[in-house]
Amino acid sequence: MYTGDKEAFTLGFDALQGNGQLIKNGEKGFYSVAMQVMEKNLSAHIIQDTFIGEGYFKGDLKLRENTWYDIVLGFDNEENYIIKIWQTDDPETQLTYVRNWKDFPTNYYFIGWVSAKRSLLIDDFTVFKFDGINLK
Repeated sequence: MYTGDKEAFTLGFDALQGNGQLIKNGEKGFYSVAMQVMEKNLSAHIIQDTFIGEGYFKGDLKLRENTWYDIVLGFDNEENYIIKIWQTDDPETQLTYVRNWKDFPTNYYFIGWVSAKRSLLIDDFTVFKFDGINLK
């Protein structure tokens, strides 16, 4: 659940080196993929090396303040990355971002950033492993 509609918040993954060391933004090998809510707009915020871009979600869910959502962020061994959001009490209505990203690292850490003009509440944070992403 979030409050506020000014500035942004993000949730996603930043890549790590194979030895677990952080890769700094702007360095070769830096990857970042995150859902970003900027003002009232949702997008995927993506960075690869020095490239910065946006991706767009598919679906019919309209995000609203003070509403609980379930969010899944993940990637598989086929270089697919997914972000899926749905309202807790209406799992059929969803927003989904999927990208096949060649050479997406398999070592990462979870990131989150929240503007001082917003709040973000996380009720449950669970890490799980799965075999693959169904792209249907």
